[in-house]
Formats: sequence, C-alpha cells, structure tokens
Amino acid sequence: MEERLASDPTAEVGEIGLDALRGAGSAAAREAQRAAFRAQLALAARLGRAVAIHCVRAGAAVLEELRPVAGSLPGLLLHGFVSSPEEARAFLALGAKIGVGERLLDPRAARLRRMLSALPAAALALESDAPHGRLRLPALGGLSGPETIPRLAAALLRPEHPDGPASRPADEPA
Repeated sequence: MEERLASDPTAEVGEIGLDALRGAGSAAAREAQRAAFRAQLALAARLGRAVAIHCVRAGAAVLEELRPVAGSLPGLLLHGFVSSPEEARAFLALGAKIGVGERLLDPRAARLRRMLSALPAAALALESDAPHGRLRLPALGGLSGPETIPRLAAALLRPEHPDGPASRPADEPA
C-alpha cells in the first residue's frame, strides 16, 4: 500500500477498518484485524492521506484506534455507517463525516434513519458503492448506483420527502 500511495499523491486510504461480523471469530483474528487497521491508519497519518473507514459492530474499537491519529488525517469518512446517534457523534468529534448511501432508501432501514435524523446535515456525505456494492432495492426498481444520489439528497434535505429522515433545517444543531 505504501508504494501505491507514494506513486499517487492524490490517492486516499480505504476502505480500511474493523468488522466484528466477518473474519473476527477468535481473539487472535480480532487482534490481527486491529493490528492491520492500526498500521494502515499510521501510514495514512504519516503520508497525510484521508481515510475511508469500514466499521461493522466495532465502533468502540475503531474509535480507540482512531483517537491517537485522527488529528493527523486530512479527512475521515465512515463508509455506510449505521450505529447509534451517540456513537456517530463520537466519530464526528474526531472530525469524521458519516457516509450515507443507498441503504437510506431501503424501507427497512429504520435504525439508519433514526441515527441520521439526530445528526447535523453538514456531518453527512452522500456516497455510492457502485459499481461493486450495488444493493437490490425494490423501492429503486432494481439495482442502485450513482443515479440514486439525487434521491439521497432529497431524502436528507427535505423533511417531507417520503424517503427522508430529516426533521430539522441543515443548520440547526443536533
């Protein structure tokens, strides 16, 4: 990874992080994930690169690893993050943005909508997994992708939008 970053000064680091659901069955596997994540964060901080974080049911551990280096990272995005508003605010305190993707448009994503409704709009970044992680959402008429970005924006910025969690103006504090 270091060679790739050295060869491209615009490259960012990601998607890196911790996943308590995949590949973390044993204590040794969890520590191996953390060691790799810690090394990737250190490299990003040393080279002054932004990072995209993968965090699945590992918020406390990701926060613990981020705290020492967050101030050295020029950008920090939690990709497709779903958690509690409190945990999201802990990441925001480190300067992170919360990535919001197509899952917002899934009618079953009530937990995500609750979290987003408790956060300031300025803390959110619209994103798409396309072409690799496209979700099959019947509400979208099939596969989602970059073409859903306008719907995400509408869902976040207009409280009356049927897909949206927003319940206050973007400049009102959470």
